[in-house]
Amino acid sequence: MLKQLISLFAEKSIKNRSEWIGNQAMPDDAAERIVYTPQSSPGEYIAPFDGYATLYTRCYEWAQIWNGNRGVLISAKGTTYQRIQMAVSKGSKVGYEFQEPLVDGPKEAVVVFVPTIGT
Repeated sequence: MLKQLISLFAEKSIKNRSEWIGNQAMPDDAAERIVYTPQSSPGEYIAPFDGYATLYTRCYEWAQIWNGNRGVLISAKGTTYQRIQMAVSKGSKVGYEFQEPLVDGPKEAVVVFVPTIGT
C-alpha cells in the first residue's frame, strides 16, 4: 500500500512539473560558454557537463563531429562558415574533424560547449 501511495505521489508530481523537467535539458543561455581551440584535426573533446558541443569552422570545405555512433557531417563548398551542434552527456568523448581548407580566407576552428539548464 505504501509503495503504491509513493508511486502515485511521484507520478502526480512529475505530471505537474513535466514542462519544468523538460526545460532542464535546454541550453543555458546565461551560463558561461567553454571555448576550446583545436590544435589539429582530427581530435577529441571531453564534455565537462551535460550540454551541447558546437564545432564552428571557417574556410574549410567540410567538418564533422561525433559522439559514439552518433555523428553529424556538414559539407559547405560555397561558403566559408560552418556550424555543427550535438547534445552530449558529461564525460563523453566528442570527436571532431575539419578538412580541405579553402584557398582564400583565414582558417579557424573552435569547439564551444554550452551546459544545459539543469546542470
